[in-house]
Amino acid sequence: MAYLNGIDVASHQAGIDAAGIAGDFVIAKATQGTSYVNPCCVAQAEGAEAGGKCVGVYHYVSGGNAEREADFFLDNVRNWIGKYMLCLDWESNQNSAWGDESYLRRVAQRVIDRTGIPPMIYVQASRMAQVKPIADALDCGLWIAQYASNAPTGYQATPWNEGAYSCAIRQYTSSGRLAGWSGNLDLDKFYGDRSTWAKYANPRAQTAPVADPRPQDPGQPVNDMQLCYRAHVAGYGWLDAVRDGQTAGTTGRGVQLEAVKLTPPDGLKLTAKIHVEDKGWVDYEGIERGASSGEGSSENDPIIGTVGEGLRAEAIEFDVVENATGRTLKYQVHVADEGWTGWVTAGHATGSVGMGKQIEAIQMKLE
Repeated sequence: MAYLNGIDVASHQAGIDAAGIAGDFVIAKATQGTSYVNPCCVAQAEGAEAGGKCVGVYHYVSGGNAEREADFFLDNVRNWIGKYMLCLDWESNQNSAWGDESYLRRVAQRVIDRTGIPPMIYVQASRMAQVKPIADALDCGLWIAQYASNAPTGYQATPWNEGAYSCAIRQYTSSGRLAGWSGNLDLDKFYGDRSTWAKYANPRAQTAPVADPRPQDPGQPVNDMQLCYRAHVAGYGWLDAVRDGQTAGTTGRGVQLEAVKLTPPDGLKLTAKIHVEDKGWVDYEGIERGASSGEGSSENDPIIGTVGEGLRAEAIEFDVVENATGRTLKYQVHVADEGWTGWVTAGHATGSVGMGKQIEAIQMKLE
């Protein structure tokens, strides 16, 4: 029977040459729970693809809200749906839902409902009996972890206990050693060829991702002051500009907001500061409507936050330098697991600091 050798990686393997490391496939951790994004995932997954390997991405289930976990995963890998294999990691560590396989089923069902693709399910062999009925019912493949020992090893054509049960992927060691990486690696055997892998990644051979392309629900503006702004969110990039009290960003999806652009109306000049994961407070000046500014999207509008670094925005504050509008600037943010903070006026911060919670959306208005 044809088979492929490969590895699965996470942030522990930061800097690994996913294209150059020996093997036929790489499965990279993408997300965990409803707030963690592996900062190395893009480099690992797309690096492996550039090296001609089969690629998968996985979500580590943490418990709490099954649908939000699935949405968070899909929203962060949306550009890869239908191209990379989708996987769910079901383990006891850091998983408050462990032992409740109905929770796992809900996560898997949500993935299927949104994409039409049954995800591969990873679980240890000792829990296979509880998980297999779910995998069978939902047409998901099984990725089983079972080790003979913790002794260092390279790829194995016939891992220990081979043939004792049927699965799509077997992880047989976490002490793998391959040239080009000095630490341990998880080594895996996929039971099939590249065409079999492609069917798991895209069973219907769809030509485009089916995840929701319009995650933002802006609502109605509260007035017509032309205070325009837009949000950059994980997995989607820059969303459409909104204005005057509408929502920029997402709610109910567990997707982190990373940056904001803002175009004030004539007569209003602002400064801003934003608290960014791993960076702390970062200041911005000269936020005003310029000759070519508009709709919160001009190159003249500074990017408040970060883009392409995978860092969450945690808190934000605006201050007024000049104001000929006669209005008061107010704003509020939607914080993970907390909801909307309530409106504050310019000169006050909103969000959270030191709690590890992401801003997910922002509303701004002049009244």
